[in-house]
Amino acid sequence: MAVYVVGDFLRETRLRKGYTQEEVSYGICTTASLSRIENGAQKPGRLILEKLFERLGTENNLFNSFVSREEMELYSAIQSLIRDITDEDVTKLDRYIAQADFLAKTGIETVEVLAGYKVEKEKQVEALTQQRTGLKNELKRHIRKEDFQSAEATRARIAELTTELKTCRKDIVLCADIADRSEQVRKNLEQIEQQKIERKERTENELLVRRSSRAGREDDAQRR
Repeated sequence: MAVYVVGDFLRETRLRKGYTQEEVSYGICTTASLSRIENGAQKPGRLILEKLFERLGTENNLFNSFVSREEMELYSAIQSLIRDITDEDVTKLDRYIAQADFLAKTGIETVEVLAGYKVEKEKQVEALTQQRTGLKNELKRHIRKEDFQSAEATRARIAELTTELKTCRKDIVLCADIADRSEQVRKNLEQIEQQKIERKERTENELLVRRSSRAGREDDAQRR
């Protein structure tokens, strides 16, 4: 792999952006120092190097005195990609990963099975909620009787049910999201298929028009 002196990169970036050495070095180092850095005759300190990169509008936190040209280009491309990623993109990606993990965990492969799973979880949520309500009433009775040992055990059971409810509700949300995405995919596929049909019909109509036109010209030629 070819070695790429960071001074070369500074010089090439500066020239590409149309800066003079005086403009880049102003307030950071002397023009003579920048010239030596660009020529590889002087190794800059990290603080100066970071300020020079910042002045040139270039990422700087991963560079040392020597990096390969390929690594430099790859790093710049990655930084550009990261800057283009929005919070919404990250949120969507996290949601899609969660959906994929859920499908892998449950082994669900069809929309019908997904809908059935969602119904089961909704019933489970209803049953767990009723159980938890009963335990909360039971907890109040234990406290009134000052039966703190039983109260503590009941609290622990309520906490377990709460955890189960959170898991079930999370699964229900995932099922709904996956169903929505499946419906959108279905609509997109239908739209694509419709576009194919329309293109085919246009092509066939164009062929018919051309054939009709050619037949008309041949008839005219024969009559002449």
